[in-house]
Amino acid sequence: MTFPNILQWNCRGLRANLKELKFLIDEYHSYIICLQETRLPENNNINLRGYSIYHKILNNNPTFAGGVSNLVHNSIPSSPLSITTSLQAVATRVTLHRPLTICNLYLPPSLTWTAHDIENLLRQLPPPIILIGDFNSHSTLWGNDKLDANGRKVEEIILSQNLCILNNKKPTYLHPATSTFSAIDLCLVDAGLYTEFDWDTHPDLCGSDHYPIIINSLKSYNDEQYPNWKLNKANWIKFQEECEQSINDDLLNLSNPLEAFTSCLHQAAEKNIPKTVKSSFRKKPWLNNECKKYRRKRRQAQRRLEKYPTKENMKNYLQTRAKTRKLINENQKKSWQDYVSKLNTNTPSSKIWNMIRRIQGKQQPYAIKHLKTSHGL
Repeated sequence: MTFPNILQWNCRGLRANLKELKFLIDEYHSYIICLQETRLPENNNINLRGYSIYHKILNNNPTFAGGVSNLVHNSIPSSPLSITTSLQAVATRVTLHRPLTICNLYLPPSLTWTAHDIENLLRQLPPPIILIGDFNSHSTLWGNDKLDANGRKVEEIILSQNLCILNNKKPTYLHPATSTFSAIDLCLVDAGLYTEFDWDTHPDLCGSDHYPIIINSLKSYNDEQYPNWKLNKANWIKFQEECEQSINDDLLNLSNPLEAFTSCLHQAAEKNIPKTVKSSFRKKPWLNNECKKYRRKRRQAQRRLEKYPTKENMKNYLQTRAKTRKLINENQKKSWQDYVSKLNTNTPSSKIWNMIRRIQGKQQPYAIKHLKTSHGL
């Protein structure tokens, strides 16, 4: 039993900050990830091992601006929801401690939208609802020092739709030009979910100008990992002897011969075939101590900027962020080169082809999906 969390983040380009996202996954083991400003082209090939990805990509957009993505771990039952809206939004039905609808929304600063646009979106979503996104809206209700027109519309939606805001008034955005902080990334939930989740920001911007946000569930979720049989290490001779001794014609005289046969087979396997449980979250070999050291330096530069928001500190932070990103890219490249250098004529071809499939983003679809019935989920 675990207490799953949701990661919310305006990543300012998924490709640019994909490695930082993997750092966050290793740190928090997030089951659901809601990203804004993914900036992916229409024919994107982004793949994250162990996750089902639901995208909203802007077609015919030469700058690849905006875009939202929901990433759901394959141990979580999930299914996409069809919505009709002009807004940048993607909705996914998931089951944690109970069925929920996660709607991920990005409202660009240049977009003119109305409260009716979002209310129309919410009416299409089966409750209970978690509405996550970058609203680019200011209000003292969620931590800003002013109320703007967009903030007034969001306040109206909160009241009319009986929603609650999870934000704890911490800033979520650093403006690169003015070195000022504001809260524009919001998480709105149905009133019945308000006591079931906790909201907080990550202390590091992680390469973006928005803080990653961790929304912790206060309810447990059963994510028990079932064991895998290690068939290549089985004692097949002993297994055969066990089966010959216990499986015979006498089983046919029992009240339930099929159950008895299955039980004998399972007992023989338990004695002679070892098992292992594979972790759903695998650490990356290139996430080494050197990367962690430079990320700490970036965090120190960020703290200095938070305390003293000057142009000089902003410049120092941006330089440190660029150096950190360069080092992480170099370490990943070196890790791949080290792996390739170990391949030789004795390396099993299956191992090589598995690695090629992983590089190409091809994997067996084993995500758990919701059953579709005439009465819903």
